[in-house]
Amino acid sequence: MKITKNITLQISLILFLIINTFSSFAQTITGTVQNDKNESIEYAHVYIAAKYLGIYTFENGTFELSDTSIQNGDTLTVSFLGYETKNIRLQSTNSQYQLGVIQLKTIVNQLPTLTINPANKLVTVGNPEREGFKPTGFLYGKKRIFQCQKAIFIPNKEKYIGTIETVSFWVSPHGKPKTPFRIRIYVADENGKATGDLLTESVIAKGLKRRKKNRWVTVDLSQYQIEIPENGFFIAMEWLYRAEKKYNNKTKISKKNEEGEYEVIRTEIWFGQHLGGIVDKKRPNNTWIVRDGKWTQFPNRSAMHASIKATLRVR
Repeated sequence: MKITKNITLQISLILFLIINTFSSFAQTITGTVQNDKNESIEYAHVYIAAKYLGIYTFENGTFELSDTSIQNGDTLTVSFLGYETKNIRLQSTNSQYQLGVIQLKTIVNQLPTLTINPANKLVTVGNPEREGFKPTGFLYGKKRIFQCQKAIFIPNKEKYIGTIETVSFWVSPHGKPKTPFRIRIYVADENGKATGDLLTESVIAKGLKRRKKNRWVTVDLSQYQIEIPENGFFIAMEWLYRAEKKYNNKTKISKKNEEGEYEVIRTEIWFGQHLGGIVDKKRPNNTWIVRDGKWTQFPNRSAMHASIKATLRVR
């Protein structure tokens, strides 16, 4: 009996080790995202929301998402501005999920065509000032690969009527300033909450051309004829994480020791550029962060404000 029990325990232990060994291997999802004209879609967002995993497609529409937590039954979501979102239930007999071509359908008649009367007056709104304030920065890290956006809320207290002409982002020379990013514009409801996209096409900014000059990255949106919402709007920078070494940067994480001095405790790989900001305790708190689809307002005590501005063409 003892021998039989020992053999049973040994077999159970071996099975336990085998299961855990296999479960520690990364599961990989691959595929190509195309539109309904069979054209590749770059910067489509591919993610598993329940596990906070995500990545963006390359120029040819391909992607590869790997993690040990991926398993059968997970729902993979593929989304892109101007197209219907597609959800795919993962199922495979091994650790490879080869999805082939994933085709997204164009959303027809998203917004009514606007007839805007000509306007000559240009107004700058947001956080345009840089001089005379303590600078700060918002750095995007590789840990947040599901989704990350930094946004500011621009209320329409003056009841402007017209269009959003340009948007600008102050990109610091630190980090990887040449990293592309997507511009997002959201309409605000009567309570100042983001409710939906105003910019229904993917507009990618290419970042800085030089490391030390032209820190304002300005994008002309006049062709989209985006009407200024009655309750205001949000402008956001969306980081587009892809596993490209040229956009990764080693960052030393420091912490104060018992003597009050900072010492490096670890080194992490961070992705992308610094979005510049300012510290101003007198300025209204209008900066938000969007992580994994959740909107959170920056705490008032931080007095940190993202340097994002817009030019409005108003009547």
